[in-house]
Amino acid sequence: KNYFIERLKAPRKIFFQIEKWFKDTSDNDRVSVVNGKNITRRIYPRHFNEYKDALELKRYSPKTITMYIGAVLAANNWLVSHGYGLVDDTSDSGLRAFFLYMTNTKKSSLSSMRIHRFAISYYFTQILGRNIDLSFVEGLRDSKHLPVVLTRAEIQRIFSVINNIKHRTMLALMYSSGLRLSELLSLRVRDVCLEDLTIHVKEGKGRKDRITIFSEKIIDDVRRFMRGKESEEYLFQSTVKDARGRYCRLSGRTVQKVLENAL
Repeated sequence: KNYFIERLKAPRKIFFQIEKWFKDTSDNDRVSVVNGKNITRRIYPRHFNEYKDALELKRYSPKTITMYIGAVLAANNWLVSHGYGLVDDTSDSGLRAFFLYMTNTKKSSLSSMRIHRFAISYYFTQILGRNIDLSFVEGLRDSKHLPVVLTRAEIQRIFSVINNIKHRTMLALMYSSGLRLSELLSLRVRDVCLEDLTIHVKEGKGRKDRITIFSEKIIDDVRRFMRGKESEEYLFQSTVKDARGRYCRLSGRTVQKVLENAL
C-alpha cells in the first residue's frame, strides 16, 4: 500500500475499488470445476441491465442503486446455488428460503432485510411485471436500543488528537451542522454563507435541499478553505484532478479513516 501511495503516487481510492472488486467477486460469482480447474463465472438475473437502467431513471442515488443491485445479485446467486434457478424464475417458496437463510444463517440486520425485500419486489413488479408475495418480511420487529451519544468532553478529546487542520475542520463542520458524510463531500464554496453561519445543502438525502447552521467557533477555519477558490469548487478537495484540471472531491473513505484514527 505504501509503495502504491508513496512511490507510484496512486490515489487512495484505488484501494477502495480493489476492495469492491473482491466483495463483488465473493458475493456474485460462482465457481465451477472444469478439467480439474476452478473456473469463476458470474451469474446475472435475466433482466439485470433493464433493472439497473430503471433504477437510474428513477434517479436513485448511486449508493442506493449499488445497494439494490447488490441485493438482487446476492439473492440470485443464492437461489442459483441452491437449485432454485434464476431469481427471474423462482417462486414464493424460493424467496422464503432465501430470507430464512438471511435471518437464521447470515444473521442479517433488519435494515439489510428491508433493502433486499424492496430491491427484489421492485425487480418483480417493475421489470418482470409479476406480483410476488413478500409479506412474510414485512413488519419485522427490531430491538430497541438507545443510541450511543458522545459527551462534549469526548468530542473535544477526538478533535484534540487531530493535528491536520483540514481533517479537523471537516469533522468539526459535520459535528456542528449535522451534515451527512455525502453532504460534506459535495459541499461547494458557494453553499457556505459566513455572514449568516449557514450552509445550503443541495440534494441531500431523498434529493431534498435544506438550510443548516454551523458553529461560530470554526468560522476562521472554514474561511481558510474557502479563500482563493471559485464558487463552484469543492470546499474540501482531493489532491487528484479531473480531465478539466479541476480538483476532485474527497473520497468518503478518507474522512471515515480520519475519524477512525482519531477514535
